[in-house]
Amino acid sequence: MDPITQLTEEHVTFRTALKKLEDPHGASGTRASRFAEVAHLLAVHSAGEEEVIYPQLQSLADDVDDEGMIAHAFEEHHLVDVLVDEIRGMDAEDPAWTAKVHVLRESLEHHIEEEQEELFPKLREAFDDEEMAELGDEMAEARAEAERWAEEHPDSSAQDAAIARASAESESE
Repeated sequence: MDPITQLTEEHVTFRTALKKLEDPHGASGTRASRFAEVAHLLAVHSAGEEEVIYPQLQSLADDVDDEGMIAHAFEEHHLVDVLVDEIRGMDAEDPAWTAKVHVLRESLEHHIEEEQEELFPKLREAFDDEEMAELGDEMAEARAEAERWAEEHPDSSAQDAAIARASAESESE
């Protein structure tokens, strides 16, 4: 599958799921379990972007602005990881839980808009269909590894997963 199409479809899923989680009238157990599912999907999604898409964009960067835009995207991922970890540690009945989910959704909305309007078009312009398919395959591998890691370490953060994957990668080189 085309990686940009897949990532864009997942963006829709995140927007919808987080909007529903902001409803304070849902059962807290249900909200917490739904959040855990969203957090898991976000971690897998981020792995594909951080390990495949963003490095490709870095290789295309032709000026300081492009490099800054990619660094900015990495930092937004870090912010999402921090918020997810904070929310994961809270009681879903706490009003602050709903407030943090709202902040997470707003942060993701901003990030998604930048990716879809600025970053993804640069990638689409630089790669033909065959190259995009190859990126899709690479992204699928990164995501599968992230999925395996998440299943083995269900209470770990996305940051822990990224550190573990980077460590494993450097050991294999």
